[in-house]
Amino acid sequence: MEEIDRVIRALENVRDMMRKEGERVSREVAGYAGLSHAATTAMQIIVDNIKQWKDVPNKSGPRSVS
Repeated sequence: MEEIDRVIRALENVRDMMRKEGERVSREVAGYAGLSHAATTAMQIIVDNIKQWKDVPNKSGPRSVS
């Protein structure tokens, strides 16, 4: 019976460790997802600003002489 109790305790310890590790991994994944979303948002802002900048007429270019 003692051996069975020892094995049960060992399995419970492994279960607890696996549960904690699963929670840690979930937090890590959520953190990376948030970081990825922030990076995507920043990239979209940069792309939008470059498009606006590109569409502005170049005022330093050649001018027509009247």
